Amino acid sequence: MRAPYRVAAGLRGAFSHRPTHPGSILGPERKTRTQPVFLGVTAAAVTRTVPMTQAVAGNRYEDLQMKTLTRRAARLAVLTVGLAGLFVALSAIPGAATPSDGFSSEPLGRGTLTSHGTLPLRQGLDVVAVRVTLSHGGSSGWHTHPGGGITIVVKGEVTVYSSRGNGDGDGEGDGRCVITRYTPGQAFLELPGEVVDAVNTGLTDTILTVTFPGVPVGGASRIDRNNPRTCPI
Repeated sequence: MRAPYRVAAGLRGAFSHRPTHPGSILGPERKTRTQPVFLGVTAAAVTRTVPMTQAVAGNRYEDLQMKTLTRRAARLAVLTVGLAGLFVALSAIPGAATPSDGFSSEPLGRGTLTSHGTLPLRQGLDVVAVRVTLSHGGSSGWHTHPGGGITIVVKGEVTVYSSRGNGDGDGEGDGRCVITRYTPGQAFLELPGEVVDAVNTGLTDTILTVTFPGVPVGGASRIDRNNPRTCPI
């Protein structure tokens, strides 16, 4: 009767201990790896948390940059509007410019330049301004100006005959003639030494305002010349 008891006990003993070798009935023993814990947080939890934290930080940085740029743009817009308003306000303030006192001016003429060329201006020489009246059919006669002249037609009309080329105003007749008609609101140049004759070809008196630069100090602004025989007058 004792033999069966020993067999049962042996079976209980066999099943009471888990086999540890690879060929056991229940298979190899599984070992559980323990995650290190630091301050109550496992490494796996830290690994999962760090990327999320970086993403959140990145989003906050981008938001901060956007807010900064928005604030700067707003400040620039306000500054621009403020400066524009200040400029308008200063322009509209009466008395911002220095007012004249005991000063007046009368326009003598105004014209658009229609001729080509330039006039030299030299320090130390005189500038002479005159008002010329040419009666109907009148003429200035052949002449030159030492520093040239700037003429504005105020009223009427004038036709200018200009001797060009080799004509020197001494009757040689080997140059050419340039004829130009000017009307009110026009201006033209007479070049230094250019031999011209201005004729009133209109129906009324002609009024001109003329400025002569480059005149010798105390000298004449006009020099009379002989007919160069280059123009039909």
